[in-house]
Formats: sequence, C-alpha cells, structure tokens
Amino acid sequence: MNTRALATLSASLIGPVPDPGRAVVKGSMLGTLAFLIFEFASKFNENIPRVPVAWLLMVATLAIETVLLFRLVSFVRFPRKPDFMFVARLGYAQRITVALHASKRAHAAFIPFTGAALAVAAVLEAAAMDERSPMVLAALPCVTLLFMAGTGLFCRFAISRRWVGVTHRDDTKGIHAVGEVPFFRALLARKSIVVARCLSGWMPSRSIRMLLMRNLLYLLRGEIILTLLLLIAVPVLLFFLMLLIGDPWSPFVSLLPLVAAFMMQLHFIGEIGEAAVALPACYWIAVRYRSILVSNLLSLMLPLAVVLPVYYLVTASTLVTPAGAVRGGNELLFFMVTAAIGAFRVSSGKRRDQDGVTDFLLFAGIAVGNFIPWSGSVFAVAVAGVLLLLNREMVRS
Repeated sequence: MNTRALATLSASLIGPVPDPGRAVVKGSMLGTLAFLIFEFASKFNENIPRVPVAWLLMVATLAIETVLLFRLVSFVRFPRKPDFMFVARLGYAQRITVALHASKRAHAAFIPFTGAALAVAAVLEAAAMDERSPMVLAALPCVTLLFMAGTGLFCRFAISRRWVGVTHRDDTKGIHAVGEVPFFRALLARKSIVVARCLSGWMPSRSIRMLLMRNLLYLLRGEIILTLLLLIAVPVLLFFLMLLIGDPWSPFVSLLPLVAAFMMQLHFIGEIGEAAVALPACYWIAVRYRSILVSNLLSLMLPLAVVLPVYYLVTASTLVTPAGAVRGGNELLFFMVTAAIGAFRVSSGKRRDQDGVTDFLLFAGIAVGNFIPWSGSVFAVAVAGVLLLLNREMVRS
C-alpha cells in the first residue's frame, strides 16, 4: 500500500492531525490558556479552586488514549461495518497496516502536543504560582507522557502480533430478512419522520425547515442509543454535580453546563457533519450557505437545550437579582456561541483548521468570560467575531 493511500485511509479513520511542529505550537497555546483558566484565576478569586494543568491533562490523556484504542481495535475487528473502509474492500492485513500507520501518526502529534502543554504549564506554575512540588512539576508530566507513549507502543504491538482477531459475527447492525426486523428499529422507522417533522415544523423558512428535518433524520437513524443516553444521562449527572458545589453563585456552576454542552456537541457534530457532507450529492437541492449554517446551528441547539434548563433550575434563586439576571443572560449567550462553533465547523467544509484544536481554543475564550461577572459576554462576542472572520467567505456567499 503506497504512502498516499495510507495517509488518506488513516485520515478517514482518526481524522486530520497536525504535524509535530504545529502540534507543539498548539500545545503551548493550550497549556497557557489552561493555566490562566484553571490556576492563575484562583489568585484573584478565592472561590475558584486551583486545578493543576498536569492533573487535567492526565485525565484528558486517559480519555484520548481509550477512545483511540477502541477505534483502532474496532476497525480491525469488525471488517464488515458499512463504511468507507468496507467499500474500499480492505483485507485483514491491509487493515492492520492502516491501523499501525494511524496509531503512529496520531501519537506523533499527540505526544509533542501534550509535552508542550505540560512544559509551558510547569514553567508558568513555577514562575507565577511559586510552585515547587516535584510531583506537579515533573512526576505527573512524565507519567502522562510515558502513559501516552506506552499505550501507543502496546496498541501497535498487539495489532501487529494479530492479537485482535476478526469477529465471526457480521456487524451490519440489524440487516435481516423481511419480517425479522427488531421491534425497536421498526418503531423508529415508523416514527422518525413524524418526530423530525414535529421538531422542525415551527420554522417559517421552507429551506431551513427542510434542512433541519434532514439533520434530525440523520440523528435519529445514527447512533440513536448513544444519542438518547447523552440527552438523558448528562442532564441528570450535571444536576447532581451542580448541587454538590453547593453555591449557586459559584462560577463553576455556570461552567459545568458549558463544558457538558461542548462535549455533547462533539458527538452530534459527527452525525450532522455526515448530513452536511452528503448534501452536495443531492443535486436537486439548491440552498444558500447561510441556510445551511442556520439549520446546522438550530440542529446543534436542539440537543444542547436539555442542559440549559438544568442551569436555570439550580440557579433559580439568583435569577431574581440584577446580577443573577445578567449572569443568566450571559449563560444563554455562551450557549448560543458554543453551538455556533460547532455549526461553523460542520458547515465550512473548506476550512483547514478542522482538527478540533481551534474549536477548543474558541471555547476556552468563552470559558474565560464565564469567570468575569457582568462583562463576561464581551468574550462571547469576541469569539463570535473570530468565527465570522474565519468563515467570512461562507457568510458572504
């Protein structure tokens, strides 16, 4: 298999990843922002607990490596999934080659990115926070990098040694003969159009209503179990976490819903992004880019809307005061700009910075505004301006 084919197939498996040089630059920016938000802000407000960046990146590394490992194992183990790799007719040996290349490419970007973030955060902690703990400055960063490198080596060793075998069961997700369709899929097939039409029928614009209904159908026919689990479990868990904080005025009470909404959005972007990619193939549909953008924004706000009522429920006693009312309005603005980040990412297929780091940096700007009372909305407006600047060609068209 030639180098170009390997690069293309790896990108379709794990997504685009930056080269090591750009990864170092982005990691340095992430380390600086994370230090300012989670550590340096505690010097100005005693109510903000200090969370070392090394601990945050250790948790993030565990999550990233787990997701990457399961994705590579699933790719090798289930060769009959109805996806691009199945259409390309990749055999077992070819899948092992692609998985090994994808793992090397991912870790060639992840390790410099994480190392740069940890190094910058350690220098800032020692200079600005007078941190002298060897555990925070050296031990945790080394353990994090060793865990990332070790996981990558183990994954590639296990795959190359063919420890991951091909399943004997076809994994085409419920393709049966006539009369053998499971009850749940039959019910979903009958009700999906009705549900999508009810949720999108309030839009006065016909083109946006059609695009919104189309996005909802993609959500309903996709990972419906995971989607329902996110829509039900995340608000419940978020409610109890916010109650555990105990102070409705705490900035973390308003930050947790934003983080939950942003993380949920990563799942829905994949489903709605598939709808956006397939739209140009529908040559009988002619709509403006602005209509596509608005429909994607509304589609991402529908799932995220389950989180906002939880915030207003927990902070109901503060909303009757002027400061609480302003804070509640800022939270709504933060939610809308967070949804706009995902909508622009889905709609602008020609953007080169679609590796997610730019979206995370934009969301970090919103998170900074969350810690500033009264005028925190200025940061959300600035992030919206950056979004419009990055996508000015699409907005003008």
